[in-house]
Amino acid sequence: MAATATALAVLTACGGGEDTSAKGAGGKPVTITFWGWAKGSKEVVDAFNASHTNIRVTFEEIPSGNAGGYAKISNAVKAGNAPDLVSIEYPSLPEFVSAGSLQDIGAHFTEDDRKKLLPQAVDLTTLGGRTWAVPFDATPQVFYYRKDLFARYGVQVPKTWDEFRAAAEKVKKADAKARIATFFPDDPTTFEAMAWQAGAQWFKAEDDTWKVDTTDPATTKVTAYWQGLLDAGLVHNNASFSPEWTGSLKNGGTIGYLGASWGAGVLKGTLPEQSGKWAAAPMPSWDGKPASGMLGAPPSP
Repeated sequence: MAATATALAVLTACGGGEDTSAKGAGGKPVTITFWGWAKGSKEVVDAFNASHTNIRVTFEEIPSGNAGGYAKISNAVKAGNAPDLVSIEYPSLPEFVSAGSLQDIGAHFTEDDRKKLLPQAVDLTTLGGRTWAVPFDATPQVFYYRKDLFARYGVQVPKTWDEFRAAAEKVKKADAKARIATFFPDDPTTFEAMAWQAGAQWFKAEDDTWKVDTTDPATTKVTAYWQGLLDAGLVHNNASFSPEWTGSLKNGGTIGYLGASWGAGVLKGTLPEQSGKWAAAPMPSWDGKPASGMLGAPPSP
């Protein structure tokens, strides 16, 4: 499986096909092409086409970004036959901007449009004071837990990370083989999101250069916390979405999942026999107030 990440719609610099402005002027529907891979994109396009008569969107599904989609987009831009819209992950947007592959769409993305969207997502599509994309998706972290097993073990849903550790200790005491969650050693994005939640900013532009810092106090705090859980044997240590992780969920050896908003789909597809046993809660935070990093999107075939 190739892991896709949060996607957004982007206007490319070298749209291919017919002159859409001429078609619009002639009274015919404007036709635009859209390449993407996020699940549900085709259904969104179908609904859009059914509700609009002056614009027609032609959708083509492509592989997720790092699984070949980005190479396809880059090659199409170089060849001069790129689509009008593409899906690009937030972390990959700067690369396409610096390569000159995208158009500044600020003139078409009004302040009223911005107010309707998550400010943090808008910030991720604004580089150098210009707007290069429209946020298409945002994926906050979510804590999923087995309602039945939490009740059986007398565990309350944790609101803080201190409460999470206490809950982890209670789960282990109630069932020596069970753990409240799993740490994914192969998935830096989950750890990155938790550091982000704590206030870390690993990189930023400063004086025309990139400033990178992964030793800040927030990251150090998150690192020490999870190392403590691992050293105490309070969480499992399995590769993300591995057979070991899946098997542990199936047999009740893991009764919680620190995932993202798309995680419900993962659980539904992986554990259909446990339908109705899982519930979603906000991620624990350091002070009990709502806070979340964003965490990509689900694995897809």
